[in-house]
Amino acid sequence: NEMAFYNNENLIFLDETGFNGHLKGSYGYSPIKVSAYKNVSANRGTNRSLMCAILSSGVAAYSYKTGSYNSNTFIDFIISELVPYFNENRNKVLIMDNARIHKTDEVQRILREHNIAFRFTVPYSPQLNPIEEFFSMLKAHYNSAKVLTPTLSIESILDTIFENNTFSVQCTGFFRNMRNWLEKLQEEIHLFNK
Repeated sequence: NEMAFYNNENLIFLDETGFNGHLKGSYGYSPIKVSAYKNVSANRGTNRSLMCAILSSGVAAYSYKTGSYNSNTFIDFIISELVPYFNENRNKVLIMDNARIHKTDEVQRILREHNIAFRFTVPYSPQLNPIEEFFSMLKAHYNSAKVLTPTLSIESILDTIFENNTFSVQCTGFFRNMRNWLEKLQEEIHLFNK
């Protein structure tokens, strides 16, 4: 895997995830002899998609929209969020999973046109993609905040989470986990090729 040749500081992982008003915690706390429960509307509401890029020291860029991202809205994200970041950080490499919108000719053309180096993860290898752990942690933060502030919009809750956290320590840990998996994978490949 090519990621082994790059320092963590030079890798930026990008992916998208969804949020809905129905995201909820699986447990809660309440006073003694009082059940902990929450009524949730049967109407699923509108989905919000978060596009996010992380590095080992925290969040590089993010944006959200109603509904899912497609290649056009992904290109908008690249131009508005990634191009300015990569213009100031030329030695970084963008790592994306194999989602169809990441692999279109137009997306790849725009990345090349703006001199953004990019690679794709090994298919079906979430353990090699630190942003998967990041999203899991982010959704836990979101679920906790949603219980405490149920009337706030998804965007308001996420903005507050992003504004109040650098996620530096967590991202460093997620990247360390990725490196541990990468080392295990390289050992297995080495043993297999003997």
